[in-house]
Amino acid sequence: MMHCPHLTPDNQCEVACQLAGCRVQTTPTACNACQTNDNPCAINVVTIGMALVNKKRRKQDITELEALLRNYMPDEDPMPATLKMSSYRPGPGNELKKMIAWFAKPSETCNCETRVDTMNDWGAEGCRRNIDTIVDWLLEEVGLAQLCEKVMRFPATDPNVSDDQLTQMLKSWIVSRKSEANRDKTVSGAKYPHLCRFVNHLHAGLGDSLRIISVERDIEASIRSLQNRSEKHRGQWFAANDEECEVLQRIVIKRVT
Repeated sequence: MMHCPHLTPDNQCEVACQLAGCRVQTTPTACNACQTNDNPCAINVVTIGMALVNKKRRKQDITELEALLRNYMPDEDPMPATLKMSSYRPGPGNELKKMIAWFAKPSETCNCETRVDTMNDWGAEGCRRNIDTIVDWLLEEVGLAQLCEKVMRFPATDPNVSDDQLTQMLKSWIVSRKSEANRDKTVSGAKYPHLCRFVNHLHAGLGDSLRIISVERDIEASIRSLQNRSEKHRGQWFAANDEECEVLQRIVIKRVT
């Protein structure tokens, strides 16, 4: 059983609460890390970290906490793993983050970390109740390029998911974009080379509401263009050898003719 003079009956950390100026819920893992710290049950990297994350989630200024944190960080490790809240807050948000980390990378402008924390706060049952919201978040954060590369990584020529799965993924992404367009009183569109390969899946999901803008280009020119791009970026994930480029382009053109 955890014994800490600053742990409230409803699992609030009074030290982190005071630092953040708001309620900060802790976990047994965080408390264990705090108690094994050189300055246990007080201001340390764990309690500062919890306060910092909670203020950041509320889009409040964290400059002072960042400065305080630097004073408590070991000199030999400027970014110790103990600063990462994922080490102390296991939950559905962190589990989902691990699952999609191989293709979805957080950026400075996305809301990924905030949503991870929100899902952790909800817990498993809360996530089940908010599954529609979570799906909307995923569709918002994962762009068309990531979706396409996830199911058919360049220079592959066949999807790695079932036809039904791919149809539903594309339909969900497009329906979401159409809803945004209706809201903003504009139009929506999509462009990505893989879509030529997925034309049957698009039609299966959207039916006669699907509208296609076809741009004709000589197949040999398309092959040379892809080969030239690959030559310039040799070693990158979007580069392939000449044979792979030709096979991919010919399969794509075959699907749309």
